[in-house]
Amino acid sequence: MAQPVERQIVQRARALIATPLTWTQDEFARDRCGEPVSWRSPEAVQFCIWGALNRAAREMTGDEHQRVRLADHAARTLRGMTPSLSRLNDRGTHADVLALLDTYLQTNAA
Repeated sequence: MAQPVERQIVQRARALIATPLTWTQDEFARDRCGEPVSWRSPEAVQFCIWGALNRAAREMTGDEHQRVRLADHAARTLRGMTPSLSRLNDRGTHADVLALLDTYLQTNAA
């Protein structure tokens, strides 16, 4: 049975930020030197939760409108579990961010 698209996006976002080396704070994405880049950039190797959700949704579709809709829908669901995704990412720890994503994935098991 196929997984819902939202769950696939969250799974891929989690994979993108699975280690502290691939996660970042205070920017959507960074290159290998730690410099801020667009989450769309091929040089992006570190992502915040927002950058990871957008990158994951973009990988699933080449359509920008669909990407926005899919990433926003996944983020809206996650926001139901925390007051602010940005605050959690930028003021919390890597473990805090992964715990949020893991809780979602466990609660919404395929």
